[in-house]
Amino acid sequence: MTDEQSSSKHTKRRSRHIRTPDNLRPIRLTRRDLDILNSVGDYRVLSTTQIRKLFFRSIHKTRKRLFKLWQHRLLDRRFQPIRVGESPTETLYVLARQGARITASQNGSLGEASQLTPFERSGSPLFLEHTLARNDFRIALETAIRSRDGRRHLHWRHDKGIAESVNVITESASPRLQRVTLIADGRFQLRLEDRTQNFYLEVDRGTVSLSRWRTRAAAYSALFRQRQILSGDVPFVVLVTAPSEKRAQHICEILRLMRSAGNPIFYFATQGLLDKVPEGVIEASIWKCPKTGADWSQRTESLESLVAGGGAVTPLARASILS
Repeated sequence: MTDEQSSSKHTKRRSRHIRTPDNLRPIRLTRRDLDILNSVGDYRVLSTTQIRKLFFRSIHKTRKRLFKLWQHRLLDRRFQPIRVGESPTETLYVLARQGARITASQNGSLGEASQLTPFERSGSPLFLEHTLARNDFRIALETAIRSRDGRRHLHWRHDKGIAESVNVITESASPRLQRVTLIADGRFQLRLEDRTQNFYLEVDRGTVSLSRWRTRAAAYSALFRQRQILSGDVPFVVLVTAPSEKRAQHICEILRLMRSAGNPIFYFATQGLLDKVPEGVIEASIWKCPKTGADWSQRTESLESLVAGGGAVTPLARASILS
C-alpha cells in the first residue's frame, strides 16, 4: 500500500453536524442554487421534502446539495423536537446571512427585510409546524400553476406586510367599536385564463380559541363590506384549512351565530384532503362553505370554480388587495 493510499484510507469523513472550513472546496453556485436561496428566504423556512418538490426529483440529490449549501454557510439548519414513538423529523432550512447577502446582490437591491433577518432560533415547534403547513399549501398552488403554461398566474404575499386594520362592532350585550388588526397566513391573487380572484389564507391548527376566531371572522366580514364598495363584486374569499372536519364545524358554528354571517366568503377544507391533492389543489372540489341553518354544507367547490364564480376583479380592487 502506498503512502497516498494509506493517507486516503485514514482521511476522516466530514461531519454532517459540525461545519468546519478545513479542506472545504470552493462551491460554484448554479442557477438552481440561487433559486433555492431565494425561495428559502421568501418562504422563511423550508423542509428538505418541500425543497425537493420545488427543485429536485431525487431526495438523495436534494440532501446532498443542501448539505453543501449549509457547509458554505449559505443556509442554516433547524431541527424540530422528536416525540416519543414518532419517526425523526425532517431537517429544516433557513437563509443564513451570507446567503441573504448573495440573494440581495442577485436581485440588485438590499432585499426584503424578512429575508435579511435570520429566522428565529427560538421559534416554538407549533410556530414551525404552522409555517410549514402554510408553505405546503403555497407549494401545492405553485406546482399546479406550472402545469398550465401561461394560463395561470399566482401573486403571493405573507407576513406582516399584509396586515389590515379594521373597525369592528362587537356582537355582545353592550356593543362597542373595536380596532382589529388582521394578519392572514397568506394573501394571494389567482388568475385562471381571463378570470381573477383574491384570497386570504387562514391555516388553523386547532390552537386558536373560538372566541378569537369570532373576532377575526367579524373583522373579515367588515373588510369584505369595505372592499365590496370598491369592486361591486366579490372582493375576496377567505380559505380556512382545519386539522379536522370537527374543528371546521366548530368554526362554522361561530359564523352561523354571527349577525354578519350572510357574507359567504369563508370556505373550509381539512388538511387531510389537501394532502391528497397537492398537484390538483386548484381543480379539486374540496372547499365547503357554511350556510345558515345547515349542519355542514355538502356542496363543495374548487378554487377554479371560486375564481370563475367571483368574476374578474376591478383594477381599483386589485390595487387595493396587492398594495
